[in-house]
Amino acid sequence: MLSSLAKQLAYRTDIPLIKDLAGNLTGFPHLLDRLETTLDFEGNILDSASPLLQDLRGKKRSLTARIRKRLEEIIREPKIALFLQDEFVTQRGGRWVIPVRMDSKGMVAGVVHDVSNTGETAFMEPLEIISLANELENLGAEIKGEEIRIIRAICQEIRIAADDINVEFQTLVRLDTLNSIARFADQLGANAPFINDGGEIELNGARHPLLMLMGDRGNGHEPVPLNIRLGTPPAADSIMVITGPNAGGKTIAIKTVGLLLTMGLSGIPIPADPSSSIPLADNLLVDMGDDQSIESSLSTFSAHVANMAEILHKTGKLSIVLLDELGTGTEPGQGAAISCGVLKELQEKGAIVIATTHLTDIVAFVHRTPGMTNAPWNSTMLT
Repeated sequence: MLSSLAKQLAYRTDIPLIKDLAGNLTGFPHLLDRLETTLDFEGNILDSASPLLQDLRGKKRSLTARIRKRLEEIIREPKIALFLQDEFVTQRGGRWVIPVRMDSKGMVAGVVHDVSNTGETAFMEPLEIISLANELENLGAEIKGEEIRIIRAICQEIRIAADDINVEFQTLVRLDTLNSIARFADQLGANAPFINDGGEIELNGARHPLLMLMGDRGNGHEPVPLNIRLGTPPAADSIMVITGPNAGGKTIAIKTVGLLLTMGLSGIPIPADPSSSIPLADNLLVDMGDDQSIESSLSTFSAHVANMAEILHKTGKLSIVLLDELGTGTEPGQGAAISCGVLKELQEKGAIVIATTHLTDIVAFVHRTPGMTNAPWNSTMLT
């Protein structure tokens, strides 16, 4: 892979940023060549790994064939065939043997290396091939030693290049990540948003990427585009509260905003119009879902309060806050009062806030507070 990429990039002049990132890739051709002549695709050492190994293996194959041929001749000799249990040649414990009837093992000169499960057959190595078999074992030991030497030499070469290999591997991971992002963006028809430092969110024709992928699978549902604009007062409102009925899509709306902000700030194109703009935020703070915990003695309401306290502590001028179902989990009047106080505090800290609710007291507070706006959700767009 590295070698192929290095060749592809070598003569390209139209991708300067990619060249800066990966222009020094080599792919370590000397190591690849060595490995290709040393190992097969299953990791076995090839004869071509070294001249000595090739010579030793050739001798072993020749000697093995010689031993096998002689054993086949022995089992066909009439004076031996009388005492055999069967006519075949096999191996036991790495030694070549013939099957002799147990009651006749004394009639064949040789060494017993094994006995059958029934006890009726002795597997014997004839005396005349013992020296040849010993020579075969010596060759096997020499081959093993040469294989160990070859592997150690390769490992040493890899060890020397290990740091450079790791650097190129990290580059490969980065390129693979960029390629995945590009393919994902092509699949969604995504665009790179403008990153502003003025604290403004402007999403035009934004869609939730997962809903788009579901639509691509042919389920018949197309995601409804979302248009939203928030910024710094007095030019724009910094706090938006989305109102509407349950199951109307309010939570999906703020999830879409949060996900697209995270994608855009991570360098991933977003499924929205290229005119979209997102701020260079330093915090994305979210209170969503039910974090009640029996173990921690947290009710639904107290869990939300704990989250709110942490969000207020972390919020600054470059923070974006997403709050789902403001004021729920307790008596509506108390929940609304606390939520309105939270919104006011977040506004004073300079955060951009998108929240959802169906409490009319919160809607009324937002309506009469400058810099805040209500956005009745009609499943088509927010403005």
